[in-house]
Amino acid sequence: MFFKEKKTKNLIQNTKCLRLNKDLMKIYLKSKPLKDFCCDVYNFYLIQKTLIEKFFLLNPFFFYGMIFLISIFYFFTLKIYLLLFLLIFSFFNTKKLICTFLIFSFGFFFTYYRYPDINKIASEVYGSGIFKIENSKSTVNFGKKMYIYSGQLKEFYYLDKKVKNLPISIYAQRKLSSKSTYKVEGKLIPISTTRYILKIKKEFLKKAHTKKISFLDVRNEMKTGFSKYLKKNIFDKNSYFFIKALILGDIENKFLSFAFSKVGLSHILAISGFHFGILVLFIFMILKNFPSKNLNNWILLILVNLYFLFVGPSPSVQRAYIMIMLAIVAKIISRQYLPINGLGFALFLSLFYDPKNIFHIGFQLSYLSCFAIFLFFPLLSKINVSLIEKIFKNPFKSKIGSKIFNFLTSSILLSIAINFTILPALLYHFNKFSYLSFIYNLFVPLVVTFIMILTLITLMISIISPYISKLLFTANTFIIKTLLIVIFHPPAKLLYFLRVSTISEEFVAFYLLTIFFAFIILNNIYKEKKENIYLEFI
Repeated sequence: MFFKEKKTKNLIQNTKCLRLNKDLMKIYLKSKPLKDFCCDVYNFYLIQKTLIEKFFLLNPFFFYGMIFLISIFYFFTLKIYLLLFLLIFSFFNTKKLICTFLIFSFGFFFTYYRYPDINKIASEVYGSGIFKIENSKSTVNFGKKMYIYSGQLKEFYYLDKKVKNLPISIYAQRKLSSKSTYKVEGKLIPISTTRYILKIKKEFLKKAHTKKISFLDVRNEMKTGFSKYLKKNIFDKNSYFFIKALILGDIENKFLSFAFSKVGLSHILAISGFHFGILVLFIFMILKNFPSKNLNNWILLILVNLYFLFVGPSPSVQRAYIMIMLAIVAKIISRQYLPINGLGFALFLSLFYDPKNIFHIGFQLSYLSCFAIFLFFPLLSKINVSLIEKIFKNPFKSKIGSKIFNFLTSSILLSIAINFTILPALLYHFNKFSYLSFIYNLFVPLVVTFIMILTLITLMISIISPYISKLLFTANTFIIKTLLIVIFHPPAKLLYFLRVSTISEEFVAFYLLTIFFAFIILNNIYKEKKENIYLEFI
């Protein structure tokens, strides 16, 4: 026992077994007795366990966020494998067993407090209740403008029974104010674990209570005014819908949404860290010439908050907002910002704000994409330095050519990292994955970045010179139209999909758990050595 502990300590200090090349490893395995080989495997396991424990110690909020997520998911589904996940995470952070238990218990009972009756109605029922609007958006259905109101049934009575706090959506042809709560009566239809639709009768929609002001109404009025301004200055209809989706996050045109999803670009239309990042980059470019860096950070903080209040708290927006806020605050107080820790903190706050966010496709893809960027992409970048450049032999001697080559390889690796991570979630929700996603994600984000920055510049210039802004809007519209032609008409010979009839929730969960620990281990193995036996074997 003492020998194993001593040997393990030595391995952790110098990690010689991780630096053996392929030939030495073969000789090593042949010359060693089986008993010693098993001992070395055990020591390797102890090293990896120690490194994973270190990862959780460096990123405690990520650990707590994952436990909080598991507890909420367990409340909604009651799947036994989630308890296994809890044990696995606890095993790699034994020093925090009490905290783990407390967070899991808090997440479970907190979700029960928010949605005590969410699983009680499994089939269609007719009843009446009180509806509170939390969000609204407009859409066009068969040429008619419809409003989709999402919120909560504070109370619902049916068959002499009462339930409360049910998340529902209501479709209506007239605009409703979120200042009021409404007495509603109709057929309640369960759609999923956390979603119901209430088909109401028009005459039963009545105001139950009215408050003085509603921030949701103020936001909708501001969005409506901004939409009218865009429509006035952008002559092309599809370009108008595209810019509106980029800036406001409102997707009214269903064909636009379908065309982007067909080539794997749905994330471009949904406001996320990509859009917040462009906004922050644009503001930083303006403020960088100001002498006071601390003042610049405060201005940036205020503007990011205003934009968040303007677009609204959708799950992907929440994640981007929280992480950018943490990064700015860390700069202000001169602290180091750890992105993975920030991701865990955003995960915790987003689920605390609304536990049913866990089932939102935007929430899932947003966090999985960030996970891939922070853990998988750095691993691929390290491999790129040692392996990919040797294969492709960078042909450019100039700095510009080298930068273009590095940008292209980084774009390819980033696309691989994100798609590899989100693939099971996409197949679970949509049963297909577009291979064109790899190609389109190489250039479309870059073009969209230019379009957004040009739009922001145009909006600023419009205050000073409406004539110049009109010219810029025209130029921007031409670029957007060209981009949309490429997206609306993808090459038919390359339009192939990976299709599956069905994919289980358990498979997705175990896939993500496996790659999570694999990324941590491979990052640690590849930390100091550019090439090693393990990656060659893989």
